[in-house]
Amino acid sequence: NAPTLPKRYARPAAFAAFDEDQLQAAPREEKPPRDREACRRDGCTLAAAGRWGAALELFDEALAIGGAPDPWVLHELRAQALLGLDRCFEAARAAELSIA
Repeated sequence: NAPTLPKRYARPAAFAAFDEDQLQAAPREEKPPRDREACRRDGCTLAAAGRWGAALELFDEALAIGGAPDPWVLHELRAQALLGLDRCFEAARAAELSIA
């Protein structure tokens, strides 16, 4: 004779109005679009702190936004971040783009 488990505990009154079937995932908040200058500035701050990977992502994002009057600066910053990550071949390629 195994003991029988209760089928379900009573819900606390605070949760009585909720039903699991009606729950929905919280809407994802989209990040506001960043401008190119903010990406460059924040990337430089991260690079100065030694966070090369995060800086590289921001420099890539700034290049993807486009419209830069001086894209060579972004390529140079990208090359420096790649050097910080010991990705020398990619850094050389980015440096070539900065002078092309």
